Amino acid sequence: VVELNKLQIRAGKPEQIDCDRDLPKMVKDYLRILPHVSYLGVGINYVFVLKDSNHDYIRKNFLQDGPWLQKEGNVYKAAIEFNYLNVNPQFNLKIDSRSNGILFSVNYHQDFKPDQEEQRVQYISEMGKMKIRFLEYARHLPIACEQE
Repeated sequence: VVELNKLQIRAGKPEQIDCDRDLPKMVKDYLRILPHVSYLGVGINYVFVLKDSNHDYIRKNFLQDGPWLQKEGNVYKAAIEFNYLNVNPQFNLKIDSRSNGILFSVNYHQDFKPDQEEQRVQYISEMGKMKIRFLEYARHLPIACEQE
């Protein structure tokens, strides 16, 4: 998907893509075709799911129990968002309850100045490794997840 200020490559079947090889190649090929466009940021998103978890999994496992949970008619579901902005690339994680389980929306994002083309290409070359980086991070969460 190409928009005025961004290129998005969406994978309907992510298991068929080698993120370390295919994804960086697709992005670099696109950038070579349009060298006059200066993209100021590069990001990658993943979605993982913890299946067969009920809607109150986050409430039970991440929140301290107390009267505040019932104060406004009981908390039905909860979502948690983590934003690590003081690191490069920036890391954003949203954990949300869904009917099919707990959804993990993962985003890594790096901003670049127009003259940082070499750094941008280097980041693109390594962005497929962000999946492994997240899975290593996820081992420290009180949960387990699989890619959807």
